[in-house]
Amino acid sequence: MKVFTSLMKTLIMIVSLALTLMLVMSAAPLIMGGVDIENTDPLSIEQVDGGANIRIYGTMTVKSSLPKDIEDLEFGIDAISTKTDKPIAIEIVHVGPETVPSGGNLPVHIDSKISMAEVAMLILADNNNGTGIYLPLKIQIKSGYSGLAKIDLGMNMTVPLSDDGAITTDAQKNSEGKIKTVEATIAGDAADQLSALIPNTGMSAGISIEGVSESLSLNVTKDGSGNVSMNINTGSEKAITDLMKEMVESGNDAKITVGSNEYTVTAEEISKMYELMEEFLGGIPDV
Repeated sequence: MKVFTSLMKTLIMIVSLALTLMLVMSAAPLIMGGVDIENTDPLSIEQVDGGANIRIYGTMTVKSSLPKDIEDLEFGIDAISTKTDKPIAIEIVHVGPETVPSGGNLPVHIDSKISMAEVAMLILADNNNGTGIYLPLKIQIKSGYSGLAKIDLGMNMTVPLSDDGAITTDAQKNSEGKIKTVEATIAGDAADQLSALIPNTGMSAGISIEGVSESLSLNVTKDGSGNVSMNINTGSEKAITDLMKEMVESGNDAKITVGSNEYTVTAEEISKMYELMEEFLGGIPDV
């Protein structure tokens, strides 16, 4: 899933800034100063597990010159789907609860993994047939100071991954009128970033699971204009959502094969991917 690396690097820069802002926001209304934040080990990003996941790691140190502790400092960032009645969340970063000691320091260690398959499905689901590519985030902040006051805030923000990028879709249905093949094409500056990461021969991945006879295939290609296309199919007359539902109901972890690399996707991650796939396919105009 290396095709989303450039987009995720953009996200990491925003997450780094958001972490700093959240620490300031959580403490400043309570104490009006007295807190410094040092980027001890700046946030970094790397692909791990054969390209299956993105790892975000680094350390920020909160330094307090206050007479009392900052208590229960906690914050989190989730990527969310905004087009469903029940939002689907993918955790990006979660820290705490922690205590910043009076006159002392608190190293805030961040080490998170994000499933590229989940993020890919979320981006597709929330950016179907529109201009601009965005990733909605939910930010949660909690903090207290000496029992005098507490903050518990939740806010949503939208990260623009590409201003002029666009995702368009086409699909093929089976005899039951259900989608068995879908192709999403990315154009604009987002495609320019992705195209440079894709071999001329393209990329292929497969999702299989014990107890389910068929597998789901993903093929990524690029054309001479720099557009990037992702084709998702079952390789048969079975509908994509029917196959993914079987995978979820099996309760087993899945295997994703990318080239010669193979890695595990948990049953919980497959369940989220199934919900996002339903949302994505549900937003495709009649074909």
